Amino acid sequence: MLVSCDWAHNEEKQVFYNGQTFINKKELKEGDTLVCENIPLKLAKEFMKKKIQILRVHQNLVADFREEKGLEKTDETDAILIYLYYQQQPDNFKVYNGQSTLRNLYIGFKEMQKTKTVAHNRFFSNDEKINKDIEKAFKSLGKNFIKEATNELQKYPIYTEFLVNIRGIGKNTAPGLISYIEDINKFPTVSKLWAYSGLHLVDGKAPKKRKGASANWNGKFRALLLGIIADSFIKQRTPKYRDIYDKEKEKLALKEYPEGYLKEHFKGKYKDTDVKLTKLHIDKRARRKMMQIFVRDLYNTWKQIEKRK
Repeated sequence: MLVSCDWAHNEEKQVFYNGQTFINKKELKEGDTLVCENIPLKLAKEFMKKKIQILRVHQNLVADFREEKGLEKTDETDAILIYLYYQQQPDNFKVYNGQSTLRNLYIGFKEMQKTKTVAHNRFFSNDEKINKDIEKAFKSLGKNFIKEATNELQKYPIYTEFLVNIRGIGKNTAPGLISYIEDINKFPTVSKLWAYSGLHLVDGKAPKKRKGASANWNGKFRALLLGIIADSFIKQRTPKYRDIYDKEKEKLALKEYPEGYLKEHFKGKYKDTDVKLTKLHIDKRARRKMMQIFVRDLYNTWKQIEKRK
């Protein structure tokens, strides 16, 4: 039996559709195939344990299909659309066997960093030896994560042929870049990848998450790009990308807008008399331009690598 699935982000509501009607997940049995978008690991393990095959499709492709049909997004609608889309484009669905080792390592490394920060903020001992022992333990754990990630990265041509040669991309950031994207073929155009990473523009401005609504981009991926990697490119003066950043800052610093334009366009941030962007605003725009070019280069190189397969 072929069954499609969609669920709310809080995982409390799950919708399963078998091509004719909505069913309960308990009706799925060994040998069935489940087609879906992203799937929570806990739920995926439950199905894999029952030997139910899971095929995933990228949510952007389903969103495009929904827009093509002119339908509003609901869990029920998406469950039906995923089923129909599989009938038309089965090659866009990939077998899912759980998160990749590289992604698990990256997530583990980030969780370790969070724990380390909490420990530093909440724990203090008058015994300096205890403090040093704790720091030593975290340092050792971090080295182990990096060592394992380094070994795993060798399996990815996009790392060995591209990322490893870029100053500012470290063995702690490359796993994030690769694991957030996973399969470059999920993105038919670089514009789709920009949208997924939050590097697109909405009405000429960077997109902002609306209160009570889910963002249609990956916030963690955007933070990695515009925060950690952008900082690294700027500080390490990464060839090509730092030059893009500097030129964009220079161009924006010289640009003047009509009085009232900035106040109207960026409500609450400017006065009527302001005709130039603030230094902070210029920096953010220059970072975005720099990272758009980097992601474009990453996309094109990855696509070329895929064509060789």
